[in-house]
Amino acid sequence: MSVLLVGDGNFSFSRSLCTSPAAPSISSLVATSYDSKSSLLKKYGDGAQSNIDALLACGWVVRHEVDGRNLERYFPDDTRFDYIYFMHPLVDPDDRVRLVFDGKINNGEDIVVANRLLIADFLRSAKHFLSHPHGEIRVACKDTYPYTWWRVSQLGKLARPLKLKDVELFRNEDFPGYEPRTVEMDKAFPSSKSKMYKFAVLKEADGVEFEEQWYGEKELKLQIVCSICEKQFTSEADKARHLKTEKHHIRAKLE
Repeated sequence: MSVLLVGDGNFSFSRSLCTSPAAPSISSLVATSYDSKSSLLKKYGDGAQSNIDALLACGWVVRHEVDGRNLERYFPDDTRFDYIYFMHPLVDPDDRVRLVFDGKINNGEDIVVANRLLIADFLRSAKHFLSHPHGEIRVACKDTYPYTWWRVSQLGKLARPLKLKDVELFRNEDFPGYEPRTVEMDKAFPSSKSKMYKFAVLKEADGVEFEEQWYGEKELKLQIVCSICEKQFTSEADKARHLKTEKHHIRAKLE
């Protein structure tokens, strides 16, 4: 299986794929970072260099300054991968500043929009490099606020003919050595309560798109709900009060 990894930060996930029992059997692997090598080493230190050295020793390819939103710039048109991963994507802080400065987003809730665009643009680009008929694009994202506001499960609709194939709980322990890091510094963040979203170009016979329920693994105990804010209520009066809140109006605007 051929694998491409986009925006891998300190390259620990790429390295973990080489030994993980949960990973596909790999025949070729290209691991990329959004940062330049000098910026990456300044940010993540010796750990990143150790991961890069391990990948190169395995014969895999390591590339820097690759923007996953525009993969066409870096790979020939006929390049194909069986799996394309983007682990815990997050808009780069410099990009956030640029978007705010350009007036495209504000410095508050529109950051949600910026991250949706990041993932949607990645999917739109990555789909052209996906092998058929069994290739998959996999995006890991935390299943907590504010990440749930990104609506990852719905973003394949902006990159047709991709469809959401499946959603699984992401287990960090399945990938020994994976050390999630923030985009700004060598600081860990917990990847528990994360999900792996799997997108593919499905055949017509298998073309029913997987629908993730907003309440996930929880039991939907109440019938009075706000699916936008993912809340349940004991009465219509409680729901009516919720619908007047600023948080609901902000999230409804994002939808």
